[in-house]
Amino acid sequence: GLGWHHALAHAVENSHALSGLRAHFDLKIDALARDLGCALLDAFHEHCRVIGKDPPARPRVCVVGRRESPVFSDVRMLVEAFREAGLCAAYADPREFDETADGLTHEGQRVDLIYRDGIQELISPAAFDKTRKILDACRERKVCVVNPLAARRMSLKSLMALMSDNATNGVFTEEERRHIARFLPWTRLVRAATTTYDNRSVRLDRFIIENRLNLIMKPVYGYGGRDVFIGRDADPETWRAVLSHACQGVADYLVQEYVEPGVEQLPQIDPHGRIVFHPLAANLGLWVFNQRFAGAYVRTSESSVVNVHRGGAIIPVAYLT
Repeated sequence: GLGWHHALAHAVENSHALSGLRAHFDLKIDALARDLGCALLDAFHEHCRVIGKDPPARPRVCVVGRRESPVFSDVRMLVEAFREAGLCAAYADPREFDETADGLTHEGQRVDLIYRDGIQELISPAAFDKTRKILDACRERKVCVVNPLAARRMSLKSLMALMSDNATNGVFTEEERRHIARFLPWTRLVRAATTTYDNRSVRLDRFIIENRLNLIMKPVYGYGGRDVFIGRDADPETWRAVLSHACQGVADYLVQEYVEPGVEQLPQIDPHGRIVFHPLAANLGLWVFNQRFAGAYVRTSESSVVNVHRGGAIIPVAYLT
């Protein structure tokens, strides 16, 4: 969503509302796309250092995503944001690269760095015969890919279960475990097995049935808010069916203690063109580049599942001092 965020932040920066506030306050909106571009260049220079190659003065960055992707507009806006920040950036469909002895080209120009969207676009069987050029070049270190394929591990929600469960989080320090317990909701992989809740032993499958109103289930590999089941919104039959599939190994799910999203009164334009305020669920998304806090944006939705793919929206964050 950083391309969308960049466009929205530009609109907010130039709005009459912010102009009025700036007469009295110092305001700042995060330049997330610009900072991401800087992080990409840092990654590319590290890649060149590792392989013993002198980096070109202006490396060519390709932001990769399928044209039929639901986030295609975000990808194109991110390319424009990178160009505004001074990067040599272009959009590319993952099926449109050509191989050379030295690496990859796109539309006849050398490609130095690939910033990918979804990993499925590279490894899906339907497109693999065309996208394997990227994978081969990545394996042979002829192109720098950010995020690399190994980053897929960090998108698996099962990591939250490993962090939450005292039976598996022994790799963390005592201080880290205190922070995990404070900020991460109780989370487990859905299994017909025994685990712990509030320092007591429970049979997990029975516990999930008996505490439906206080739990959610979501796919380990999911994204975009798809197939997320909030217990208090799900009917008991659907809840039991999801649990059954997970326990039988049909699908990998995790169960998590439900945390009520914050609600904010936010403006919307009604069908008559009037600005009205509605209560919307809102959460704060934090961004970290190069192990440093880079900024934030807010996601809002009328649904309990706050996700842009489920009809939600992105709002830039303005810092006021």
